[in-house]
Amino acid sequence: MVMLIPFWTILFFCWSYGQKSELDLPELTLNSEPSFSASILPLFQSACSIEECHDGIQPPDLRTYQKIFRNREDIVERLNDVANPMPPIGVPDIRMLKPSEKEMIIKWIENGALEN
Repeated sequence: MVMLIPFWTILFFCWSYGQKSELDLPELTLNSEPSFSASILPLFQSACSIEECHDGIQPPDLRTYQKIFRNREDIVERLNDVANPMPPIGVPDIRMLKPSEKEMIIKWIENGALEN
């Protein structure tokens, strides 16, 4: 028996295959502190420590807490750099960080960059 897959199902699969997914991160309130494991690491894994970027191929390596902590001052500088931002604008296959995600990383660093 031959099963037919509706055309819209195939179309949706092909369209969604190349899309960058949004992260489902915990909501921060004014007094809350970002958690490294729940909020910060997923951001780095989705936008920074990806293949051929900061995954050990290109410095700095941003795959672990220790390496992110060691580079925290440079990270803040690059996140705030309008002329030379990170992630770079216009590079294919790189998920851009939203302003709120950049603020979350900066807040985490300013609060002591805890491994929590």
